[in-house]
Amino acid sequence: MKKNKNYFSYSNREHKSYLLVGFIIFLFVSARLVIAYLPSKPVRPNQQAIALIKRLQNSTTSKNKDDGELLDYTNDFVHDTKSKKVYQYFQFDPNTIDSSKMLELGLSQKQAKTICNYRRKGGKFFSNEDFKKMYCIQEKKYEELKAYIKIDTSALHKNRDFKNKFEQRISIANRQKFENLIIELNDADTTSIQLMKGVGAKLARRIFNYRERLGGFVRKSQLLEVYGVDSVLYRQLESQLVIDTSSLRKININTAYYDNIKLFPYLSRNQAIALINYRNRHGRFSKLDEIKKCVLIDELTYKKVKDYFVLND
Repeated sequence: MKKNKNYFSYSNREHKSYLLVGFIIFLFVSARLVIAYLPSKPVRPNQQAIALIKRLQNSTTSKNKDDGELLDYTNDFVHDTKSKKVYQYFQFDPNTIDSSKMLELGLSQKQAKTICNYRRKGGKFFSNEDFKKMYCIQEKKYEELKAYIKIDTSALHKNRDFKNKFEQRISIANRQKFENLIIELNDADTTSIQLMKGVGAKLARRIFNYRERLGGFVRKSQLLEVYGVDSVLYRQLESQLVIDTSSLRKININTAYYDNIKLFPYLSRNQAIALINYRNRHGRFSKLDEIKKCVLIDELTYKKVKDYFVLND
């Protein structure tokens, strides 16, 4: 108890020091409050600046009286409110007029550039309303120009007919090219497969990869097993395909291990393991149809794999 009392007590000298510090803080705060409420000293105006403003006002007033017109000082520069440029309008075809003539009609450089870009991308004006629909043309400007717009519709229709005939000829040529195209499916690379109509780069890669997993196609209908080939596309491609089975890559079922057939799409992992275990227990297969004795190999699986299995190298 005595120990705690000594800890919280202080000497007479320390007591006087605390009082002195508190008194100094009180003086400082009081001085700040007194200074804050003292009246501020009035600012004397700059007499030279006042004289300069009066001279400018007098000179401006006298000039306005002599010229007989009012000047607008609302902008950063002085301009005459009565001045306005007058344009000489003339007949023009918005499909053929060049940018310099557009400027003569009072269009800005940005408006002229927008119209030229629209025409460069194949845009055409078939009526006055088409010109009005340009987002860069304001309603007021269109009303000023609409009486002078003259569109040569005969040239437009002539160009349109020529374009349609050209596209038709290109379409016929492409169709004939695809119709005459023949692809040998087991030898074609992805570039050749992609030449077939309706087959893009991704689908060509999927067909190629599936063929590599199989070891080659034996029937055209196997294309339907590839993701992305539906019955409609298959009917379209069927006449363009031929299959040569001489290069078919086959699996020796008497010597193959799991690593040799794990990617073969017609066997699941369990079927492949079961087939190898059956061979290890009962010995080599003497006939191909003996693989059906394996519990997991059903008739449907046998029909799919029989073209890809051999008994001897």
